[in-house]
Order: sequence, then structure tokens, then C-alpha cells
Amino acid sequence: IKKGGTIMGIKETIVEACNGDLITATEAINLFSIVTESEVSRIDRDFKPKASMKLSSFQKIHITESVIEEYKSKYPDLSHVRCKDTDTYKCDGYMWMDGENLVCHVGSCQYLDDKTKWIVSLEITKNYKGHGLSKQLIDYAVKNMKCSYLSVDKSNKLAKMIYDEYGFRVYQEDKKMYYMTLDKNPVKS
Repeated sequence: IKKGGTIMGIKETIVEACNGDLITATEAINLFSIVTESEVSRIDRDFKPKASMKLSSFQKIHITESVIEEYKSKYPDLSHVRCKDTDTYKCDGYMWMDGENLVCHVGSCQYLDDKTKWIVSLEITKNYKGHGLSKQLIDYAVKNMKCSYLSVDKSNKLAKMIYDEYGFRVYQEDKKMYYMTLDKNPVKS
């Protein structure tokens, strides 16, 4: 709260309000409780941080058209995963299952003209987020699938931060997307 160009603390503001007879002491105590309670975060007594998970502890399935057809009714997000080669690119991808539950997936495309390999889909399902799988999934795409390019929507700040931390760097952007690479001299522009 500002007074005469200086910033006053909550407690000082309430005391001054009492001294000026603007509010009673009881009202001040209630106000102070309301303000400070909203400023303090509380942790439930039974709170436990999410345990770290290993990608290798789940069943890995190679993504093919028949696999997508089998699972996309239960997991609609899989319907955007590319798995059909074209004259322009060759696709590859994997998904990991925990029993009957989809944990995550990663898809790639290698462009035939310049041989760049892109991560074109990467997702951790809701119940498996926050367990350290995203960096493992990126690592798998980079080391096993040989991907070194990706694009990320500018509104997806968390994904951008994770890619930055991994070592991807923006080499181009437009109004909607960042285009990122691990290559020192990007081929794509």
C-alpha cells in the first residue's frame, strides 16, 4: 500500500488505520488475519512429492498405423501422431504403456531433402506428469531416434523451458512457434 510515495507494509497500514479511527482494533485484527492468511501457502499434512519414474519401467510399443488405430479411441491425442511415411518425410515413434494406461509418446519425422530429424509429437499423459519423464522422453528422442530439431508453440512455456534446459536453442520463430535445434549450424530455416 502506498502512502506519500513510500510503500507501507500490511501491518503498518492496519495500525495507521486504527490510529486514524478508520477501523476498530477488532476489525483490524480480523483484516490482518484475512490478509496474512491469503499470503501464506499451506501444505497438507499428508502431502508427498511425486515420486520419480523411469521410462524403462514401462512397456515400449513401436508406433504404427495399426497401433494408432487400436489406441486412438481411448486416447484421442494419439490421432495427431504421424506414422505414415510420405514423399517428403519418414516417420518413427514410440509410446509407453503402464498396463492398459498410456504413459507417454514421442514421434519423429526425418525430412528426406536435408536429412533433418524432428520431434513432431511428445506428450506425457495427465496422470504421469511431474514424475521426471519429459526429460527422459526428450533424451530418448535425441539419443535413440537421432532427433535434433523441434518446434514448440510459444504459449507452451513449460515445454519451452524443458527444451531450453535440455540444450535446444531457438534458431527461428514466427508469430506462433519457436523452431529449436541442438545443431550448431541449423540446416532448416
